[in-house]
Amino acid sequence: MRKYEILIHHNAQKIIKKLPNNLIREILDSMNDLADNPRLTGSEKLKGYKNLWRIRVGEWRIIYAIEDERLIVVVVELAPRGQAYKDL
Repeated sequence: MRKYEILIHHNAQKIIKKLPNNLIREILDSMNDLADNPRLTGSEKLKGYKNLWRIRVGEWRIIYAIEDERLIVVVVELAPRGQAYKDL
């Protein structure tokens, strides 16, 4: 099975840099898992959006789009649970 390329929007990159190292590791591990299977067990398609999905990493949410034809996952948002869906 071919792996998906993971692209991280610059806003999400800024947030990652500010997090504690242990949380960064968890989030990056989850993103690496998306490269193997962007529709992991526990991931959910967001209602009201054509192609947005989310996975949970503790209290944080990774919001991403899947481009199957190009084998790309684009991480568009990374935020704590209460703020994750406000800026979509």
